[in-house]
Amino acid sequence: LPDDRTGEEGAGTRVEVIEESVRVSQALRAIGTRLDATPFMVRLALLKAFLSRLCGQDDVRVGSPVSGRDRTELEALVGMFVNTLALRTDVSGDPSFAGVVERVRRTCLEAFAHQEHPYDRLVERLNPARDPRQAPLLPVLFASGQALGAVSAAGLTADPQDSEIANGGEAA
Repeated sequence: LPDDRTGEEGAGTRVEVIEESVRVSQALRAIGTRLDATPFMVRLALLKAFLSRLCGQDDVRVGSPVSGRDRTELEALVGMFVNTLALRTDVSGDPSFAGVVERVRRTCLEAFAHQEHPYDRLVERLNPARDPRQAPLLPVLFASGQALGAVSAAGLTADPQDSEIANGGEAA
């Protein structure tokens, strides 16, 4: 993605967290159902359509983390197995949003089918020009998930939506 900032003011990483309402989540799920896509794919299509318009580019590259536990023999192991998927989508030709979702859906299915290939090896093999301000090949990282609900253990309950911790259901 083109950067309109130069030098130090353009350096660094920005993180944006977008919370969506239940109504929006339900609408995205309904769109996905109609288009045979997951809510993740619909959200990614929204992001890619936005980035394409914002930057005037038809080739939109976004990275997304995956668990890396796609084999049963890894399920019992302790540790991080996260890999980054490179999700490259061509949005040329002014497609409808449904068309963007279909292209993103194909991109995701192809990428998930090959998720065992480490991102680092892909970068090593392609050897792209490096920019210290962003990850190679992927100027944007996208992660989508549901917020965790309350967690209870040993008579304590922690609710990330409410900063209070309750002891046995009563305020501590």
